[in-house]
Amino acid sequence: AMAKTGAVINVKKPQFVSPGQMGNIVDKFHEGGNDKVILCDRGANFGYDNLVVDMLGFSVMKKVSGNSPVIFDVTHALQCRDPFGAASGGRRGQVSD
Repeated sequence: AMAKTGAVINVKKPQFVSPGQMGNIVDKFHEGGNDKVILCDRGANFGYDNLVVDMLGFSVMKKVSGNSPVIFDVTHALQCRDPFGAASGGRRGQVSD
């Protein structure tokens, strides 16, 4: 249904999906008639309540998607989850000025 809108689609890579698997998602949009896809990496699970980013995955996503643009959501990757809290915090000290 989203592919048929003709709009630009920002696909956020789930934390449990490898960069190489993103090509399958892009293929679904292409099959639906939409090649306006942007891929967004925001980190992968690393233990409980922690995300890490593997920068090597950016070029993998670009390759398997047929050269779709790849962006990086650093704000999501730097969140710090409190397993007992209602909201996640951040690691502001990790962001450069």
